[in-house]
Amino acid sequence: MKRELWLEYRKTSKEFSRALQELRQMADSGQTGPAVDLKLEEVKQTRLAHTTARDRLAQYLSEGRRASEEQRIRQTARLIWEFSGKPPNSAESDWHRAEQLVRTASV
Repeated sequence: MKRELWLEYRKTSKEFSRALQELRQMADSGQTGPAVDLKLEEVKQTRLAHTTARDRLAQYLSEGRRASEEQRIRQTARLIWEFSGKPPNSAESDWHRAEQLVRTASV
């Protein structure tokens, strides 16, 4: 999944850059009319596709970070619990302490 998202992001980036460059060349040459309007529409569409690909990739990457952070918190909370002698009813306080430790270490 990650590879496909990166490929789509790169593909749409190239398409958007190409369409934008072509529009700039048309504008620099003084070209006007329906061809410019069509190129402008292409730029809008390729920009939308690129923005969508970027957002999908960003969402995927942020979900991965959240999942790995939660896993680190879970492992840290378990260690706190074990090092404290496995006291009963300490799960919530162990979790909060682990959150603090993991988030402080990530900064």
